[in-house]
Amino acid sequence: MYDIHAHVIPNIDDGPKDFNTSLDILKEMYQQGIEGVIATPHIRLGKFNNTISTLSSAYHQFCSDLGERHDIPKLKYAAEVHLTPDLVPWVKNNKVPYLAKKDQTQYVLLELPENHYPSGTNQLCKWLLNNGVIPVIAHPERCRYWYNSSAGISALVEIGCLMQITASSIIGRFRQESMALAMGLIESNKVFCIASDTHNLTHRSCQMLSARDKINNYFDKEIVDDLFVNNPKMLFVNCINDCA
Repeated sequence: MYDIHAHVIPNIDDGPKDFNTSLDILKEMYQQGIEGVIATPHIRLGKFNNTISTLSSAYHQFCSDLGERHDIPKLKYAAEVHLTPDLVPWVKNNKVPYLAKKDQTQYVLLELPENHYPSGTNQLCKWLLNNGVIPVIAHPERCRYWYNSSAGISALVEIGCLMQITASSIIGRFRQESMALAMGLIESNKVFCIASDTHNLTHRSCQMLSARDKINNYFDKEIVDDLFVNNPKMLFVNCINDCA
């Protein structure tokens, strides 16, 4: 499996606060069968004011501290970018830590507010797509305004956005409405991949293996492989931010 959304770099956002916790998280991921992880610290203005520079520095320091290990997944980095109009100048000035770059297309992990859908979101996504950037929408199943109707998700998928569901939602670690919406989106073929969104070893731990086991009971192997391996692997392989 490959995980393209995880908070594993220490002391840079609301993920782990120290090296040992980060290491234990990565070990747990490896034991669950995850081969590669894209670390995605938050960029959220006013709360997590990370930049390409701060992310690169924290990531390379973390890699240096890790050293050569064979008990953790391969690690790269990008960011989980909270929805903001600043994305337009960031894209124009190459200030976005993209998930991946493939051919002439770039992918950004985009987080929407959970409690309200900002006006202009669809227009911003269309602008990104028209400028060669595909939004990968993080955990849409946890956005409460879509509990009663997923038409807004369908509209984003139709214009070219990709959907990433959280593994913990699949097994009911969040609200029951999130689990129901996640399963419905998979059934309607609107999900690009499953990711852990790991933050710690307790209430926001990695649940990729448990989620895969559940999905195995409901869907064909081809679908399961696309959600947990093939699609996230494409992003991981084309993520250019690593220790090389």
